[in-house]
Amino acid sequence: MARPAAAPLVGYLLLADDVEREQQEPGRGPGVAALLDALGVHSPTLEPDPPAGCWLDLRGGRRGPPPAARAAAVLATARAWGHAGARLGVAPTPGVARLAAAHGAANPAVLLAGDVAAFLAPLPVMATGLDGEFAARLALVGLRTLGDLAALPRGALGDYLGAPAAGLEAVARGEDGRPLRPWRPPLALTARRELDFALDDRGALAALLGRLLAPPLAELRRRGLGATRATLTLERGTGRPLTAEMALATPATTPAALLAPLLAALPAAAGDGSEDDADEAGAGVTAVALALAAPRVPQARQASFFDVPTGREARLRAGVGEARRRAAGRLGRYRLADPAHPLPECRYAFADVAGDGEGGSA
Repeated sequence: MARPAAAPLVGYLLLADDVEREQQEPGRGPGVAALLDALGVHSPTLEPDPPAGCWLDLRGGRRGPPPAARAAAVLATARAWGHAGARLGVAPTPGVARLAAAHGAANPAVLLAGDVAAFLAPLPVMATGLDGEFAARLALVGLRTLGDLAALPRGALGDYLGAPAAGLEAVARGEDGRPLRPWRPPLALTARRELDFALDDRGALAALLGRLLAPPLAELRRRGLGATRATLTLERGTGRPLTAEMALATPATTPAALLAPLLAALPAAAGDGSEDDADEAGAGVTAVALALAAPRVPQARQASFFDVPTGREARLRAGVGEARRRAAGRLGRYRLADPAHPLPECRYAFADVAGDGEGGSA
């Protein structure tokens, strides 16, 4: 007997305690961006919810681990990265998952479809973050819990709240389903060089920048990325630094692609022997700092024929066979062509495979 298709599950990782700690003791723990990177091994789709936490797509294939095991792995990763107070809620929809993380009896709190109504019913309306004025208006007519709201006829809540009613009613009924908006912060790399003597020659400055750019750009190439934004700061003996910032239409992976635009963006008094330099004692460059930012493609999960909804397997096989018949030899696969290209359609190229060779199989 065929197993049912995996139900959608969304996780919400609540980091409120850690955010408060970071505000009180800045720099004492890992940032949320680093945690998102670490969580990428558990979910290809993460949506930050600053400053409280983030959502994760935790739906699994038929051969994947059960929801409780996936939730435990996510929570273990958060704790390993220093977020000891993290809580995780897992539910069919984002709003319910967030409520489960904040108010669930267990940690992680895993709610399957049949558990949602019983969990939501006793929660106070204020648990959703509803404005106090609206909550007081509902309390006057005896609507104090999410169960009270779910018991109303559909659409009736709008008579009391107006515009906020639709979203609140959806959460109260556990019907606030929406796709997550994947986002990953750009990779930021920095380099800095303190100089033993003030540098006042533009040629020597260019040579220094070339050497300083080489290691971070090599790291970007190793990761298949390219820099799209660069910031150069020159500290001078006068105490007044010069800064040049630029954005690139095409990701850069070599020092030559960044060096000339950065030098051109610098003000004229950047150690070029100009009249402005001559008028200022100690105007030479004493330190150089670089910052590069490279956008990262969200981690993807390979599509699997095992994730086909029940009853669709035969239709899928028939569709693949029909595609082969109509292709007339134009079967193939997409191969990585330019991983640093800003346009997704240019990162891959379709490679034809003749007949039923290596790339022609489904």
